[in-house]
Amino acid sequence: MKTILSVVMFFVFGLTSSVQPQVTTDEDFCKSSAKSDAQLNKIYQKILVEYRQDKLFITKFRSAQSAWIAFTAAHLESIYPIPDAYGSVNRMCRCQVMNDLTKARIKQIKQWVDGFEEGDVYAGSVKIKEPK
Repeated sequence: MKTILSVVMFFVFGLTSSVQPQVTTDEDFCKSSAKSDAQLNKIYQKILVEYRQDKLFITKFRSAQSAWIAFTAAHLESIYPIPDAYGSVNRMCRCQVMNDLTKARIKQIKQWVDGFEEGDVYAGSVKIKEPK
């Protein structure tokens, strides 16, 4: 009996103390997404500066980024096609999906900043790392 009471007390007090209003949760998820977006933009701008001499690459890179932006918008619409039809968690879910997509894009484009090892056959337009 004491064990059951302890378990019940844990769930009652544990859950009520950790419950956050939906608005706060939405804000947290959307702030994380905005932070990732700022990081993506910073890396994107750095690539534009570092590779500015390669005009063809810059044109193709900008085109790829524009396509990625269009993809993310279309992807969100495919997941949540009816605006405001998914309840109070809709905004939070949209922000989380966007954050996940943005983090994946950061990983994709960061290679142009980090560079590849000498001899990597997949380097393409990515610079080669400076020897240490």
